[in-house]
Amino acid sequence: VAEKEIDGFIVKPYNLDDIENIILNSIYRGITISSEMKLYNKIRGQIRLDQLEKAQEAVNSFIMKRMESPNGYYLRGLIKKKQGQNEEAIGIWKIGLQKDSNNHQILCSLFDTFIEIKNFTEAYEIATVLTLNFPINPHRIPDFIRASLGTKNYDNLLTFCNTIVDVNDDLTAIKKPIAAALAICGKSLLSDSFGDKKTIIISISKKAIALCEIQSNIYITSLENLLGIKEFELVKKFIDEIPTGDQIDRVLVIDLHVNEALDLSLIHI
Repeated sequence: VAEKEIDGFIVKPYNLDDIENIILNSIYRGITISSEMKLYNKIRGQIRLDQLEKAQEAVNSFIMKRMESPNGYYLRGLIKKKQGQNEEAIGIWKIGLQKDSNNHQILCSLFDTFIEIKNFTEAYEIATVLTLNFPINPHRIPDFIRASLGTKNYDNLLTFCNTIVDVNDDLTAIKKPIAAALAICGKSLLSDSFGDKKTIIISISKKAIALCEIQSNIYITSLENLLGIKEFELVKKFIDEIPTGDQIDRVLVIDLHVNEALDLSLIHI
């Protein structure tokens, strides 16, 4: 029961009363579960235990009795996925979405599989549906960013980033991949013919720097991205925050470029 509602636990900070109420409500729904959901959970257990023949037989019966339910198609897709048949799983899950276009578990499974096979176009389409209809799971944000980059849909990047920043400052395991994705995004924008990219590169670079450790490759790449759009004063500000003893060659090269640019601008004035 908790696994089905896990997004609710990690999407935003909760106080203890909120958590207690969510758990109690989850337990209540669990003990008053319908016969359909009991069977559904039993089949999911069989799939987890790799009892795929039993699960397949039960799923066939489940679907025959409940043709309009997306749950059977979700389970059948999971079996195909377990068997390494990604394309078959995708086809089955798409049938399930015809029964319920906003089925959260099918949407998440499709998104994760599209990312795995690097089909960023369809991954991005699924990400759009997920973000419009459900709270964003922070653990999927790096892949949302990958899908946005892969399809050059840059507008959602700041939305994803702002979401993770607002969630919880203690999500250190997620911060690094988010920051790395944003640094890569900045490099991608610099080499792309994207329109007015200066504002978004500044925002993305600031977010990445705020999320990563000083002197990491992510930090330095973000400085280089800012240097690429000639934000010399801002780059200088971030370089000055790095302890002198920690500076390495790449930072010193950036610092040299920045100081030269600032000196030239003063001469010009």
